[in-house]
Parts: sequence; C-alpha cells; structure tokens
Amino acid sequence: MRTIAFVATEDIHDEELFVNYRMNPSNDLPDWYSPVDLEQDKRRWNADY
Repeated sequence: MRTIAFVATEDIHDEELFVNYRMNPSNDLPDWYSPVDLEQDKRRWNADY
C-alpha cells in the first residue's frame, strides 16, 4: 500500500494544501487536477507531444 504523510511545523486552519502528484500527462487527467509544471511532467515521463 502506498502512503503519503504530511507533517506540519505549525497549526493548519482553514488553509488549502497543494501537492504536485506528477501524473503522467499522456494519460487522461482527472478534472480536479491542475499540473504544477506541465513541461517538467512531460520530461519526467518522457512524453512526446
């Protein structure tokens, strides 16, 4: 089972956390997902566009 744990150094209250999931851009991405750096993701996955 893959797990991600977030550790905060201060209290978090009414804030949104952003995570770069680094999803493969050659696959269909979920509607809720916005790539942080699409060019970096393409290089990471060796995606040819």
